[in-house]
Parts: sequence; structure tokens; C-alpha cells
Amino acid sequence: MDEGWMAMPAPVVALLAALAIVLAALAVAWRRRGRGGGLGGARTGAGAQACGSDAAPRASVAATDAGIVATAPDGATQSVRWDALARVTIRTTDAGPWAEDVFWLLEDGAGQVRVRYAGGADGTQEALAAMQARLAGFDDAQVVAAMGSTGNAAFPVWERRATN
Repeated sequence: MDEGWMAMPAPVVALLAALAIVLAALAVAWRRRGRGGGLGGARTGAGAQACGSDAAPRASVAATDAGIVATAPDGATQSVRWDALARVTIRTTDAGPWAEDVFWLLEDGAGQVRVRYAGGADGTQEALAAMQARLAGFDDAQVVAAMGSTGNAAFPVWERRATN
């Protein structure tokens, strides 16, 4: 009686499992790459509305010495100074893979979202690197978890600690 894949040697099963994980990671990366990245993205649905989506293909974000600046295709900008930044959260929606489903939300000390941009915006990787370098306690594990999310969720990646 043929037992199928169960009859394969353990190293072959392990190799196939590893290959499946790599293919899943590549699918997630492919899904995230090549999308128009608006400040909110041209999306519809409850998940997109929860992030304050609005139409804007190919937005950009930049980290400067002063802070983070996001620019929409129409030239509108949002910014927050490093010293005013109090919280960074990644919101995900169930709108993917065909619609933008990752959004970065940067809040000030009053809890106001000062900068909102889609994960596909130009400069996102550079902004991430700047936040990792400048924000002590930045939670890379939460970033990884957010990038793998396919549902409506919030991932707090950094919060300013109170000083005495």
C-alpha cells in the first residue's frame, strides 16, 4: 500500500516543508511589492476605511534629520518631528493581495495620527531603517508579524517611554 509523502525519508519531508515556507515568504513579498502606495491607497471596504484610506497611487515617504514626511501624488504632505513622535503602529486589513493592506500610522503625544502612509509607498524601506536606528525599543518582531498578516489588525511597533 502506497503511503504517499508519509513514506518519504524525513530529510526529504523537511526539505519540502522548508521549500513551502520559502515559497510562502516569497508570495508575501511579491504581494507587497509593486503596489501603488498611497497615503491611504485607492481602496474600498471596511478594513481600508478603518485605516482612513483615500485614493493616492505612488505616494512617497522620507526620513529626514527633522522627522518623517509623507507626500501624496497631489503634493499634499504629512509630517511629524522625531521629538514629537510618540507611537508607531502598523495597521493591516483583509483587502489584500489585490489592494493595499498595510498602513503605517505615526502618532504624536496627543494621540493624533500625524503621518499615514501605505506600505507600498516609495521610500518605505528607508523610513523603516531610519525608525529602527532612531527609536530605541523599536519592535522588529511586530513588523515581521504585520508583514505576514492577512486580516484586520494593529501592530504597535514603538511607543515613547515616559521620562521622569
